[in-house]
Amino acid sequence: MCGHSGLAIKLSLTCCIVMFGVLAYTQIPQMVTGWPLNTPPSDRSFYCSPLIALDSIRGNEMTVYFAGSRNQIYQCNINGTPLSNWPFVFNDTILFGGSNLVIVDIDHDNRYEIIKYGSIRTSYHNPSAFLYDCLVLVDDDGTIMPGFPWLYTNTIGAINVADFNDDAEYEIMVSIPDSRLLFCFDRFGNIIDGWPIDLPSDVIGALPTSYCVGDLDLNGLNELIVAGLNHIYAFQIDGSNLPGFPITISDTSYYYCYSGAQPTLADLDHDGYPEIIATSSQWHPGLIFNSEIHIYEHTGAEKNPWPLYFPNAFISQNPIPADINGDGNLEIGFQADTSFYFVDIAKIPLQGWPRTYRDTKGQIRYSFTDFIIVDLNGDRHSEIFTDFNFVYTDSIVGDTTRYFSYSPLFGIDYLGNELPAYPIRIGGAYFKMPPHFGYYKPLNRLYMGMATESYTSENGHAISFELYQYPDSTGPADQWPMLSHDLLMTRNYNFVDNAASDIRENPDAVPNSFCVRQNYPNPFNSSTVIRYDLPDQAIVTIKIYNILGQAIATLADGIQPSGRHSVIWNADKYPSGIYFCQIQTGEY
Repeated sequence: MCGHSGLAIKLSLTCCIVMFGVLAYTQIPQMVTGWPLNTPPSDRSFYCSPLIALDSIRGNEMTVYFAGSRNQIYQCNINGTPLSNWPFVFNDTILFGGSNLVIVDIDHDNRYEIIKYGSIRTSYHNPSAFLYDCLVLVDDDGTIMPGFPWLYTNTIGAINVADFNDDAEYEIMVSIPDSRLLFCFDRFGNIIDGWPIDLPSDVIGALPTSYCVGDLDLNGLNELIVAGLNHIYAFQIDGSNLPGFPITISDTSYYYCYSGAQPTLADLDHDGYPEIIATSSQWHPGLIFNSEIHIYEHTGAEKNPWPLYFPNAFISQNPIPADINGDGNLEIGFQADTSFYFVDIAKIPLQGWPRTYRDTKGQIRYSFTDFIIVDLNGDRHSEIFTDFNFVYTDSIVGDTTRYFSYSPLFGIDYLGNELPAYPIRIGGAYFKMPPHFGYYKPLNRLYMGMATESYTSENGHAISFELYQYPDSTGPADQWPMLSHDLLMTRNYNFVDNAASDIRENPDAVPNSFCVRQNYPNPFNSSTVIRYDLPDQAIVTIKIYNILGQAIATLADGIQPSGRHSVIWNADKYPSGIYFCQIQTGEY
């Protein structure tokens, strides 16, 4: 057995992109028969878009998940009819509005469970009569799962669900910013040993619906990445920060997550490690409002040549990573002041950007949440959707239940041009509720779910849930199809859910992007495992080089199918030292 050896991943990616002409007859969504569905009015605004996922137990039928503005959670068929035992109703004094659902097969029975929090009052009609915040875990049959609900006397901030300790089971992270506590539960509602931990003081008052999750150091364990006002933290399962964290903002006159937006993760430079994308703002009342976009390495160091500076501009959402032009590289999209941008990793704007948009009444268009990015027609060029900040009174007089109003739904292509026939008239407002997309594989079709809100002084906020189909779409929705990216709300473009039933039972499940992961363990003694993901079948060559640049071993050389792959390098016969692994792959 040799002594400790180190292996550095060096990635060489050769990719020939073959473009196919795909005729898209229409990019106009059509309302699905049986929709919209209206829920009872509430006394407060509502920010929860419906989620779309496949139900494998029902033969991969599509299910739509959403929470009403009061005390109901719904699972519906594609035709709008509720599934058996749904909607779930908790009690008359809880309000479920205010955050999106987390959808997860937490008990590995191939059926989705729902995690949601709400507020319990002594009286529904008395907003000041707050008792508890309540976290519920609802089984697929509409019953509350053992160990839940969990009640707390202060407001719940963020919920994140992932496998944080590599035991193939999900853990639930819940923050209580006003109490400066971060909890970690198992799926039975038990608090994990060593938790809760104290949240740093600069996290107090920040109430995002989710932080971001990812394996920054590629050791097989996910971290929870949390932005406070002055620092970015990377909490490990033992409650400690990853080495190199917290990141401290370089200019203390700036603040992270000033608007409440949390960072995103993506492997922007193809080195296998995720980068952290974050914003900061500098504000002096009546004087200046400046913003910066930062990209940090997994070590916590700022990536060269970032940050990107925007004087006299406010960035209200965190930048979103996506490959909008199909060149194999990720860009990041955001709005700074009135302009929409997509820039590459070198901070250079893409062709056609930046852009400023107005609606038909001349109002500047603003976005306050994640950009939603999908490829509607399979041409490798993405379409972009956002929320919208205005709602207009309809000429039709409302009745006693609903106040008729409308908003324009915008669609933009990868060059910044508005899609033909857009904007589309949508009933009600969808401020902070951008559309969510889901993929129905049996038909190769994309569906879009929306929640829109209308208001009357007599009845408060009335919510309408709508489901649309794109009849000529080809899918899948593999860029940034929903808020926080995925059903677990990880805010991680490259997230791999190692606890998911389909991945545990089918390790060759197709990933959505090429990724090389750091070998593990590293350093190592006799052997190490090299893991990589292929979105398509490819010719793969893997070679090991010594410090002199000499090839000493070939681990793979041939055609490999799409999926998740690993190869073991046995280094028994080699001396201690630093070695390099080169992976070459390309489409053919």
